[in-house]
Amino acid sequence: MLILQKSTCAHGWLLGQFLSNYFNHRNDAFGGHLQNRMKLPLEIIKAIRDIAKDQLLSVCVKCS
Repeated sequence: MLILQKSTCAHGWLLGQFLSNYFNHRNDAFGGHLQNRMKLPLEIIKAIRDIAKDQLLSVCVKCS
């Protein structure tokens, strides 16, 4: 049986705020350049993938 895991990086949700240079004004490893802003969402997605190895994973990313 396949189960779909969905992660949302959009609509003002926390992961979307980390990706946004409009909302994310951090001066640490999770702010500034896009590579840094992508760290937390990518770490969370990797952790989900490690736990749900044979399940489908959908990630919704919306840019504006």
